Amino acid sequence: MLRIVACLVIFLVSGLGAVVSQEDASNLHLYISDETLIVYVSSPDPVALNGFALRVVVGQGKFTTFKLEERFEVLQLNSGIAQPGTCLVYFQAGKRYNLPDVCSQPTKVYLVEVLLAEIFWYDFTKARPRDIAIMADDTATGIICPGRLADCPIYYLAPGTTPVPSSTPASKEFIASETPSPTVVVDPIETTSPTASCCQSPQVNVKLTRTTNKREGPGRDYMAKGSWQAGEEIAICGRNSERGEEWVRVCSDKEEQWLLRDSTRVNIDDTTFAALPEVPAPPYEQNCSAAKITSPLNATSITSNTVTVYWNARDCPMIIHAHLNDVLVWKQSNVYSGNNIVETASPGRWTIKIWYKPDNRPEEHDKIDIIKE
Repeated sequence: MLRIVACLVIFLVSGLGAVVSQEDASNLHLYISDETLIVYVSSPDPVALNGFALRVVVGQGKFTTFKLEERFEVLQLNSGIAQPGTCLVYFQAGKRYNLPDVCSQPTKVYLVEVLLAEIFWYDFTKARPRDIAIMADDTATGIICPGRLADCPIYYLAPGTTPVPSSTPASKEFIASETPSPTVVVDPIETTSPTASCCQSPQVNVKLTRTTNKREGPGRDYMAKGSWQAGEEIAICGRNSERGEEWVRVCSDKEEQWLLRDSTRVNIDDTTFAALPEVPAPPYEQNCSAAKITSPLNATSITSNTVTVYWNARDCPMIIHAHLNDVLVWKQSNVYSGNNIVETASPGRWTIKIWYKPDNRPEEHDKIDIIKE
């Protein structure tokens, strides 16, 4: 009988040791709410966050990825190293927010303010947080934080680094295996939203009055994904006017698409428009060095004496050059998407070029050609 009891004690102790080792192995915690996303360094030692990125599903077969180093200057200044107790906080602009108790030291809290359209971790159409995959650069780590989990423990090992041995033998064994905690590891295929109509709200069927672009979001700095033809009937199921322009949300081929609402494109009265549900803009990749011009489209003809240029990284200060028949005639620095006016008074072939100012490498710019008649 004593032998059986002894075996049970050994079993319970060893089992408890395994649980503790997995808990101790997490060096980060991800806290998620509708208004904040916080990465907390729970390790007693500094953690290298080089390459640390968060990836979410934003549509069928579509992903978007956010790298911490690109937004948090403290990581840039410290070569990607985060000190113990550091809290890296994304929060919604203009909103009050609450921090967890672990983020009570002001000197270790670093804030990044984001617009409503940039809140990638929360799906406002479904009123729930998104599942978040932890990436190392562009490589999946196999760790996924379910959206339903408000506090998600993570063990992150930066690419090219060696695991730091722990003083706890069981924890050391767990880290050496580089196996993440089973409480956060799920099959990424199972977290993908099922294919369904993107319009769950009441729809308004209208007929287009002219050919117009399909865009990935409510703004000319979102990429165009083809066009609708004049006379084509579409189903509208949402609206967005966050940035001063009125856009309508369309479900086409089970994908979310947007077009600008004006009398020349879609004939929808003010009462009907106001009755549509307000839908937040979807996030998009914010890569300044890879910004692409989204409006005007390449090889289009214009008749106006000015043109406004948009690109798909609206928070990135860019340099713009305008060439008339291959001769530089206009340039401007440190301008933002939609916040510029290019003078195109003279007829001919205009080439608009942009590149990211800190890069200062014009050979890597994006460009389009437009014809002034």
